[in-house]
Amino acid sequence: MNRFVSAVAAFALAAGVFAPQAANAAPAAAAPAPATPVAAATGEYDYYCIGVDGSSYMLRPGQATTDCHGSYLKKYINGNQVASYHLAYGGGAAQTVQWNTGCVLAVASGVALFVYPPSGATAWIVQGALTSAGLYVSCKA
Repeated sequence: MNRFVSAVAAFALAAGVFAPQAANAAPAAAAPAPATPVAAATGEYDYYCIGVDGSSYMLRPGQATTDCHGSYLKKYINGNQVASYHLAYGGGAAQTVQWNTGCVLAVASGVALFVYPPSGATAWIVQGALTSAGLYVSCKA
């Protein structure tokens, strides 16, 4: 058993887990205090429009997301992508609105890509249905 404990101690010492100290060694100097942390990001989203040619640009704060006429709209927070919306309409737009709140991310030939903010769910909906429900308002970057 003593050999086992000695072997473990030798391994830990070799791995740098702890360092031996002389019995009369002076105490180590206190580590400097950490720098004051930088204020956390505000948590605002950034929106990038990805063009059909692969180019991209960031929408200005307050700019309507419907200004993006590319193939994707990507949403980021603190540098991390949290959503990617494919802006190509593939058919099957809903004729009625199932939600009572939300905003339009993009438009295409009489239909709109609508997002329901609490869940982030999206659906293509006929623009007339959104207008009659009073929900045809563009999301803002």
